[in-house]
Amino acid sequence: MAVVWPSKNNFANGDVLTAANMNNIADTLNVFNPTSATAGQIWTANGSGSGSFQAPAVPASYTLITSASVTNQTEVLLTSITNTYTDLELFVLNVNPVTTGNALFIDCYTGTTAAAGSYRMATANFAATYSQVNNSGADARIRLFTTPTLSNSWSTGNIFRARFYGYSNSQTAKYADGTCINMDSSGTPRGAVTTASVTQTTAAALDRIRIFISGSNITCTYLLFGIK
Repeated sequence: MAVVWPSKNNFANGDVLTAANMNNIADTLNVFNPTSATAGQIWTANGSGSGSFQAPAVPASYTLITSASVTNQTEVLLTSITNTYTDLELFVLNVNPVTTGNALFIDCYTGTTAAAGSYRMATANFAATYSQVNNSGADARIRLFTTPTLSNSWSTGNIFRARFYGYSNSQTAKYADGTCINMDSSGTPRGAVTTASVTQTTAAALDRIRIFISGSNITCTYLLFGIK
């Protein structure tokens, strides 16, 4: 039931409510009927001097799509990712390269190979180093990270997080970002932030993620979540 504002707004000290006032109590006292609400609803103003009972906003929900640990593999390839979510979030933990000094890559694209189109990537680490890559043609993928380099002497606690926004929508442009923290060869914590976008020639849901280390095999644990 919507609020009805009083029809009488000029009461003065000493005024006495009349029977007519009382018979029109919904107008006079500006009340609303809570019995019109269903369980869990809250009163929500509409910005026009009234309001109604509405269901509260539902927070984003995370669903674990897949997770595993791998040891000394050439890559981690996640295929046929369902398109039933709005965003994807990937965590890659305790990343250990077989060879020290190489960088981690996370690619996200459509189909068995990256489709025609273009992508742009930018990465900055905490030492203020900045790099940008622009590719076109067959390299229509989202590529995150590439820095900083990794050490096989310090892998525990290495964490990479990647968020893929609107990966399943019908827009040709897709966007992702990520953060990481890891130890370098001397055990000093390093980190980076990274962003990437792709413009597809033909719009299609991103359904494949590839995790690998340049010039080295990878040991890690990964968790992929779908977000609604």
